[in-house]
Amino acid sequence: MSDGAILVTGGLGYVGGRLIGALRRAAPGREVRILTRRPPAARPAWAEGLPVFQADLLAASDLSLALRGTETVLHLAALNEVESLADPARAVDVTVGGTLRLIGAARQAGIRRMLYLSTIHVYGHLGIGPITEGTLPAPTHPYAITHLAAEHFVLAEARRGTMGGLVFRLSNAYGCPADPQVDRWSLVFLDLCRQAARSGVLALASSGRPQRDFICIEDVGRAVEMALSWPEARWGGEVFNLGGECSLAITEVADRIAAVAQRETGCPAAVRIGAPAAPDEDRPVDFHIDRLKAEGFAPHHDWDAEIAATLTSCGSSNAQ
Repeated sequence: MSDGAILVTGGLGYVGGRLIGALRRAAPGREVRILTRRPPAARPAWAEGLPVFQADLLAASDLSLALRGTETVLHLAALNEVESLADPARAVDVTVGGTLRLIGAARQAGIRRMLYLSTIHVYGHLGIGPITEGTLPAPTHPYAITHLAAEHFVLAEARRGTMGGLVFRLSNAYGCPADPQVDRWSLVFLDLCRQAARSGVLALASSGRPQRDFICIEDVGRAVEMALSWPEARWGGEVFNLGGECSLAITEVADRIAAVAQRETGCPAAVRIGAPAAPDEDRPVDFHIDRLKAEGFAPHHDWDAEIAATLTSCGSSNAQ
């Protein structure tokens, strides 16, 4: 890993907050900067003393100070899936337009490379068989459509040779948020942990049979650290799937959480199914990460520790 400063857009978000911690542990002397829309009064205590820049990706002029002296940009900022579905036009403005503005400002600032954290959902339906980087994307959700478009702009920059670029297509990260006030408690892992902590009943709106590929949020940091150690020649516009090789039904995740909650509190925890299963609803997600594994990446799951920490976090009065 080189010594240049890293800027993490969306660095106070769910994945971003944990990524900041991983990067600081991996290279304690390296400057890790945070780009966020949050004003100082709304920032978590763990960010105190760190270089935090308040900026909006919709205003390119806001970005110059954060980019000055930066070597690498880790780009996570985007509209989430709930917001994207509610307002697809805004998702285009923020996720696609914001990425374009960031690329333009980064080019002017002489940034050497950018890693874009995209999503598994660019592939569309996930129960169709093996999903490799060669699988044709077919997104249907505005969140996935806009991420795919943003990918193309990052990769095009790299393939033109104006700035190094990589794309990681991330599956479903699970783990304790660095900040309990993060606005992602709608995610299934966090939602189920919050239900277990507050009521002891994990109520599913569905049958719980659909499967998802899960990756421990700490492994996202490990993968990014690995990419940062690669020479610049490797940042030529490649796409890598980033998952945990762990396809589980929602009921299986709920059962894990209930077991840890019961062990931690001594009180019984129950899982309630909300709807009958549909035919073929439980197909596993065959998400291949062979390209990253060939580089030395290996997922390490730590379900019990992440569940226990999340139960503590979402049981606090600060959780959303």
